[in-house]
Amino acid sequence: MKPIVYSEQAVIPMGEYPARIKEVSEEPEGQFGPQFKYLFEITNGEQEGVSLMGWTSQKFSAKSKMKQWVTAATQESFSAGDEFYPDSLVGKDVRIGVLKKVKDDGGEFNKIDSVLPPSIAQKKAAQSTEATAGDNTVEEPLQEEELLF
Repeated sequence: MKPIVYSEQAVIPMGEYPARIKEVSEEPEGQFGPQFKYLFEITNGEQEGVSLMGWTSQKFSAKSKMKQWVTAATQESFSAGDEFYPDSLVGKDVRIGVLKKVKDDGGEFNKIDSVLPPSIAQKKAAQSTEATAGDNTVEEPLQEEELLF
């Protein structure tokens, strides 16, 4: 059996951070029943690269936290009967509202309080990345005989 390495999650200041959803997984038995676990990675600023986890119930209804988070990530509206695949959230840019909480033993931890749609800057960065993705071709300058005028 290999050794287990002890690690601690750094606690970051309370605030709103640009982030990307890196993973969504099912947790069959959470404190309040079946849940989805989300792994967010902060994508910019002093906390860039920090990963935080958040949970929602698997209830996808009008007032559920899952609906709020999904709506923010997809920027779509949902009505009764609409279907949604949670793994389609992976790679979506969002903003996360992060709180700093204190445990009974005095230790601190972060809690994702809200998931919001991406900022305009995040949208522009994503569009810029999409526009240049796969475009690794370098055009040669025109030779004198090829000039267009």
